[in-house]
Amino acid sequence: MDISEKEPNLIFKQSKSGNKAHLTIESAQGTSIDSFEIFQNKLSENNLKSIELRLKRFLQGKVIEI
Repeated sequence: MDISEKEPNLIFKQSKSGNKAHLTIESAQGTSIDSFEIFQNKLSENNLKSIELRLKRFLQGKVIEI
């Protein structure tokens, strides 16, 4: 079994509504893991830390470095 069969796939989507932009992380099954606001074309340091923690949980600690 290669790694693609064992590891879940994640989808990153960027969307914009009015003045707000968001980065949404979804599982390949279409389940939304979380959405983060993008401000002035950047993610805040807090959002980056939250993304890292959520990905580690979703991937069961298999993410070593982001």
